[in-house]
Amino acid sequence: MHHDPDPSSSDLTPQTRNPDPGSGFSRALTLLIAVLGAGLVIGWQNLSEAQQYAAFGAPPPEIIAPTPDTPAPGRFGQTDLVARIFLRMREYTDSQGAAGDPIRDAVEDNMNAAAFAAEDKVRAAIMIGEFRGEDRAIEYIRDARDLLNETEIDRDPGGGPYENEHTLVRNELNALESIYRNGRDSISMEMKAQLETRYGPLGRAAITHGLPDSDPQRQPVVTGFVGITIFLLLVMGVIILAPLAGMAILAIGIIKLGTSRTRVLKFDPPSPGGSVFLESYALFVLCFGVMSVGATALAVLVDPAWALISMPMQWGLMLTPLWPLVRGMRSSEWRRAIGLHSGSGVFKEIGIGFLSYLACVPIYMVAVAITFVIIIIVSSLKNQTTMETTPNNPIFDLVSSGDLFTIVLLYSLATIWAPITEELIFRGALHRHLRARFHWVVTGLVSAILFAFMHSYGPLLVAPLITLGFVFSFVREWRGSIIAPMTMHFIHNFTLVTTLVTLVLLLKDPI
Repeated sequence: MHHDPDPSSSDLTPQTRNPDPGSGFSRALTLLIAVLGAGLVIGWQNLSEAQQYAAFGAPPPEIIAPTPDTPAPGRFGQTDLVARIFLRMREYTDSQGAAGDPIRDAVEDNMNAAAFAAEDKVRAAIMIGEFRGEDRAIEYIRDARDLLNETEIDRDPGGGPYENEHTLVRNELNALESIYRNGRDSISMEMKAQLETRYGPLGRAAITHGLPDSDPQRQPVVTGFVGITIFLLLVMGVIILAPLAGMAILAIGIIKLGTSRTRVLKFDPPSPGGSVFLESYALFVLCFGVMSVGATALAVLVDPAWALISMPMQWGLMLTPLWPLVRGMRSSEWRRAIGLHSGSGVFKEIGIGFLSYLACVPIYMVAVAITFVIIIIVSSLKNQTTMETTPNNPIFDLVSSGDLFTIVLLYSLATIWAPITEELIFRGALHRHLRARFHWVVTGLVSAILFAFMHSYGPLLVAPLITLGFVFSFVREWRGSIIAPMTMHFIHNFTLVTTLVTLVLLLKDPI
């Protein structure tokens, strides 16, 4: 099979290699632009939605008073997802029972632990009514109402149908209490519609409480656990087996790399100087920043739906790695410099990418575990003096809409755009420029940190992304070619997006 010559075969030393194109002035100017652009993007991406909207003098969507005909805040949030899974388990339980039953204990314990937000109290009350029975649900509703009264925050002291943030929730808790005391027909049709609209399958379960699970009105929301169980078992199998396989591959790889008598790291850095690849990175972050801020501006000034325009606009950013060609660099030189060559062979590089991803899974999961512990500690230190409002999960909402175009767009961005564009920018252009002056460890850390903070996950959640970015940089240094890091990026994103889409489709609101 034909493949490009391995760049590691070069006899050039760092002293005799030429720097990449670009003058000292262009390098200094580009560095300033890159720092400003990265600062803009990182700062903007890590602002809350409320802060982003406030920059344009507008209130964020989540503090707008909720209405009876829109989904309640927290749709597909942690509490809602757990409740939907447990609700599907309802078909495998008998009538409501007392404490001591493992399933019912798990339902109540999980609902109590997760229900910090006002709307989550309604979700918890519905689940307790389904699994513990009417009397226990009424007790919970009374406690929830008392907590609402203690944490009440007026939104509009001047009056109005929703003069404070908990009016809807209080009315819904009253309706649930009426259902559990007097039956499902004791509340109005309007309130039934409100519960189903705001709480989806959980609301449907509440307004059909008391009907047989086989009733056509009730069956869609309390069945389907077999499919969810199979899916969750597959996910758990991957979570258990992938790290085990990864640890074995990692150990073998460390031994082989440590005992190899040939050159291990195949990346050939240029001599210091030049700016053309730093220019590619600067162009990318500037365009990305303008796109992100512009999408929010359109959402504020025109219509919230315009926020989604950033998704198709991202495809235009795939042109930014081509900037060196615009600056006059030959195509063959550009491909070799940025890593777009076949290395030891395309299929071998893809296979190495697959094995390398498995090897990095244990390291990634350690980073995830550390992040999880930090989040628990930070959450426990927060003073819970007010009742929170949990925002909806926009990605889950997009998937649950059932819009095929949206799902395909999400998939393509995660599995085509990101592995190609982000790798060419961070492990291609930026890695290339930094390696002219720094050791690969420093280069890997800098590019990984910039890569992680480009995502809007917040400071507490970037450790796993930094870990991935650093491993991708090492594999780029090891292989010389960028094919293996692209493969790793694809596998990671494909796995996460497939898991997300499958879970949402299994748990989405019944038609």
